[in-house]
Amino acid sequence: HDCSDEVAYNLFVVRDPLARALSAFNYGKQKLLEKQAKGWSRDKGFKDKEIYVDCAFFSLNDFAERGLVKGSHNATKECQSRAKNALLGTENNLVHWYYNYQFYYESMPPNANIVVIRNEHIVDDWNSVETLLGGDADFTKEMVPVNNAHEKKPEEVYLSDTAKVVLCETLCNEIQVYKSILKRAQNINQEQYIESMEELRTSCPKEAVEESCADAKLDIREKVDGCY
Repeated sequence: HDCSDEVAYNLFVVRDPLARALSAFNYGKQKLLEKQAKGWSRDKGFKDKEIYVDCAFFSLNDFAERGLVKGSHNATKECQSRAKNALLGTENNLVHWYYNYQFYYESMPPNANIVVIRNEHIVDDWNSVETLLGGDADFTKEMVPVNNAHEKKPEEVYLSDTAKVVLCETLCNEIQVYKSILKRAQNINQEQYIESMEELRTSCPKEAVEESCADAKLDIREKVDGCY
């Protein structure tokens, strides 16, 4: 986010928060492997190493079941604390989790105009933004770029029911921010919002319908101020 307060629209590219968490975890692991292959494993700025190497969380399912499930004795207390803080965005060891929806949402002026491109509906949303801005709605599926793609192993995409529940619980406030972004998006109508909630219900059914969370939303003013 490097927009001034006077911009006409703030664009969010979003996806189901659980899917975003999974994608970010696998992306960070792949980048770590690439760094290690280049001999950078002792890099002082290697914060993601704390998750993947020091705590040996090799998949998001493993991360959730050993790091987030209360009463689990399969990870140290330090690694369990590190896991929760990373997913909440309070500890900067996975960059895409640290800079989460709440961070970008609260970085904007309260009255900012929002437009959204949902990862699950890229073509429709891209064209709706184009139309809103006076452009041509001629974007097609064939024009969608495919970046950061590598062949996924089954264990990289698998999430047990236990893992899904604890991940969704931890992401609850992030899910509420995701809803707020969609509700405020000027190119998303009520039917499209409901469509996204139905999709969210397949991954985080409880959080998709509830409007509050067991834990209070984090105060991140210091985090936001420190980045600008």
